[in-house]
Amino acid sequence: MVENAISQQLDYGGIYLVRFDPAKGAEVGKQRPAIVLQSSSMLKAGVPTVLVCPLTSQMRPELEIIRVEIPSRDSLAQCSYAMVEHIRSISVRRITHRKLAQISQTEHSQLRDKVLIVMGFDV
Repeated sequence: MVENAISQQLDYGGIYLVRFDPAKGAEVGKQRPAIVLQSSSMLKAGVPTVLVCPLTSQMRPELEIIRVEIPSRDSLAQCSYAMVEHIRSISVRRITHRKLAQISQTEHSQLRDKVLIVMGFDV
């Protein structure tokens, strides 16, 4: 299956271009970078979906408590912000590009903390 081959090539914490359209209501749309948040073991199992966190280039001060800054690096052209409130599962077929960059261990820890805030857990 094509999905198996795609998911097995993804890396946990990798940043890839994702096609989020069609979007409904306030969902994130268009093609944009996203961080793969699915465990390596799930990726290697070849599941046809993957959990991702979309990025935006716009920082909204009122959402700073749940955003993680991802500075530009490698093929990630501009400073971006992880939109933790928009984490979702997508078909691996929505991934349209090779890996752009990899998040750092510090960014991983910040993402984990922000996910806990969004889910209502005390950090």
